[in-house]
Amino acid sequence: MEINHIESMTDIEILSNKAEEMIKILKTKGLFFLLGFKIQDAYDEYLKRMLFSFFDLNMMVKRANINRNEFIRIKAELICFGVLSEDSIRMLLKKRKERKYLLNLINGALSSFVDIPKTSFPLFTACLEIQRQFGLFNGTIGKYDETSITLPNGEKLISPEVDCIESLFELYQKKYEESYKNDSDQFFIVKSVEIFSSILINQMFRKGNKRTSKALMYKMLLSRGIVPPIADFTENYFELFDEIVLSQDENFAYVGYKLFLQTIDVHYQLSHGSFKEVYQLEIDKSIRERRYVIR
Repeated sequence: MEINHIESMTDIEILSNKAEEMIKILKTKGLFFLLGFKIQDAYDEYLKRMLFSFFDLNMMVKRANINRNEFIRIKAELICFGVLSEDSIRMLLKKRKERKYLLNLINGALSSFVDIPKTSFPLFTACLEIQRQFGLFNGTIGKYDETSITLPNGEKLISPEVDCIESLFELYQKKYEESYKNDSDQFFIVKSVEIFSSILINQMFRKGNKRTSKALMYKMLLSRGIVPPIADFTENYFELFDEIVLSQDENFAYVGYKLFLQTIDVHYQLSHGSFKEVYQLEIDKSIRERRYVIR
């Protein structure tokens, strides 16, 4: 399957301007106002869904001591409306530490859409800047540090030796630049997902590996003029994290194809001016394939 051509620069300019406006709202009017911000159009809807996809709702609810019934209600608000009620916002923001966490989280996510590169860019430098935007100042693992991921089967993936990080990013950089110059949109999307997935499972940063790698994928796609998929980590829709980890032996082919389909769904919806939740669309695969040219 191949995208004929993504005419999305207008979409990206609009998204970039709206993301910048939201950052200003965040700084001038605060979290409460932004989280309750009324959606005006498809681009607002996309950006709000994108923001919520970064939320670790289970952790936030646990820290706020919210009971299960309230948790179900808040989750339903996110899934169905993409806007939190005043009661939900007050519950989530009642602790100062949580307000600071969300402030940094939203700022980092929105910053991915501001000052979009017009060409390929250094990935490692971008990761460090992304970490700063998320309020993460710990950087990569040190000589005596390690981070790990526990797989569904109980096994653990351990972060690489600190001396390997530079060479890994050199590999990612080469792959990204070659794909940027030579590949079709389809294969560039898949390659960007592959790089994002590899950075994620290697757990090279002390904190924020998921949000850093996902924001980097956003920047990679935007640098080519492609509006990114939501790539939801909140488990509202898919267990994306587990799928990435379990598909590593297949070079992340399954996740690459899945996020490719989500990317073209996003573009299709924004180009038609009505963004509905991507993962709730009832689009038959055959219809989806007829929409785009099979090569």
